[in-house]
Amino acid sequence: MTRGLSGEHGVALALYDRLRAAERAAGGLSDAVVVAGAGSSRPGGDDGTLAAVRQLGSLLPVPVTAAYCSATGPPPADAVARLRAHGFRRVAAATHLLAPGRFTRALATVPDAWAVAEPIADHARVAGLVAARYAEAAPGGEPHRAPSGTRSRPRSLPGSPYPVAWHAGRSTTPSAVLGP
Repeated sequence: MTRGLSGEHGVALALYDRLRAAERAAGGLSDAVVVAGAGSSRPGGDDGTLAAVRQLGSLLPVPVTAAYCSATGPPPADAVARLRAHGFRRVAAATHLLAPGRFTRALATVPDAWAVAEPIADHARVAGLVAARYAEAAPGGEPHRAPSGTRSRPRSLPGSPYPVAWHAGRSTTPSAVLGP
């Protein structure tokens, strides 16, 4: 048995790549991002999605928040609607899911989502992480050392209990992103 991929920086980089591909297909960059994970009722079960929010938030100059397709909230449609209510118009979903299925089909139909990224299981960075875990578990395998730290600062939108990761040192208000 190996450790999971939760919190690995390579997962955030795979999310970033898939997000940028979805934005290119949509015709431009997003002004806010919802990281859509599966969701879990298990204590600590959403930690991987929250780590991805923090890490992706350190890579993007826009607000990044979490949403969940089951169990915990908010659902992706609510997270997109909340960001749009705060003035963001190009809200993208970064799919923090491994493979296509019921959740990815539901994400594809989220109203007003600017772009929806593909799942990440077949991304080269995720494959590399899995291969490293396999090598680590093999007899005589070397432990994998994950990079430490992120630069994001968790915040919440006014009236929302859900955290938003803001890129350090950049203004990400709707007027700063979209203009007057």
